[in-house]
Amino acid sequence: TGGGIRGIAAALGGRETLVAANGDALFDFPLAPVLAAHRARGALGTLALRRVPEGSPFARVGVDAQGRVHRIAEVAGPDADGHALTFGAFTGVQFMEPELVAMLPAEGECDVLRTAWRDGLAARAPLFGAWVEPPDAYWLDVGTPARYLDAHRALLDGRLDPGATPTADG
Repeated sequence: TGGGIRGIAAALGGRETLVAANGDALFDFPLAPVLAAHRARGALGTLALRRVPEGSPFARVGVDAQGRVHRIAEVAGPDADGHALTFGAFTGVQFMEPELVAMLPAEGECDVLRTAWRDGLAARAPLFGAWVEPPDAYWLDVGTPARYLDAHRALLDGRLDPGATPTADG
């Protein structure tokens, strides 16, 4: 994901906040509150997080009481063990400032979370998670054939409005 983000940021001029959404993430939560939280905190990066039941395989991002990210899967910041963390699911939506994008390797394939975010955690950069609202907003990782079928069922049975495409301002 990092190579694509690096290329898109460069094509857009690389001077503003970049909003990236994984291509296999289907969701209807508004992005404006996540962007507002990102800007209010002066964050270099913000991951849109969803609350999931404790023990969920998707609960891989650990944030402290202020929303600061200390752990992303196996990648931990230097003081991750010194905080009580709440774990949530990364929805595939993130906001990145140019300084965080610049932490991506200059060329080649890379995983944005295991490169730029890892380096940002190590440097104690202001990296945050923001809980998506409403808590029951639709979100589905459609990365398997079964979940792809679930997405179609959600559209067909009305659980997801096909016109509900989130934008940064709503």
